[in-house]
Amino acid sequence: MAGLLVNAMSGNEPGGIDAQERFFLSKYVERLRNNDDPLRLLYSWMRGRQIRVVDVAANVADIAEIAADSRVAASGISDPRAGLSAAGEFEGYIAAADLDGFLRDNLLVESVSPNIRLRVVAKRPPEPVGLGLVIADLVDWNRPREDGRALELLKGIEWRR
Repeated sequence: MAGLLVNAMSGNEPGGIDAQERFFLSKYVERLRNNDDPLRLLYSWMRGRQIRVVDVAANVADIAEIAADSRVAASGISDPRAGLSAAGEFEGYIAAADLDGFLRDNLLVESVSPNIRLRVVAKRPPEPVGLGLVIADLVDWNRPREDGRALELLKGIEWRR
């Protein structure tokens, strides 16, 4: 259901789904739109959208070059639609098969103060990633700035029926 919800939040028509899936998707959307705390609800539904999250550190001067690597797709705080200044940080999706080489090539290591968040998935999404992923990624930070922007983006969605 997470994939269907991401597509719905991204403005994509939910094609290729049966009547039962369409019914459940409409109920999820209804709950999300009418919930007093939609961000927490969204967080609970979207946790399984990635295999894992890898937080690593890089030299701030290298962030732009790392973000330009074709193996990653910017999302969350690094997506322009988030409208956030994240010059010293990067967040994006990477295919599991590319992770080790990416970390090695960019000299990235785990750290107690990471500035790069990689969301490891089976297949990297095309750029730009869907707005639904951007919103879900912002919610994961659980910080006021990101939550505020996620809520604004969520409220701005024109849900398709």
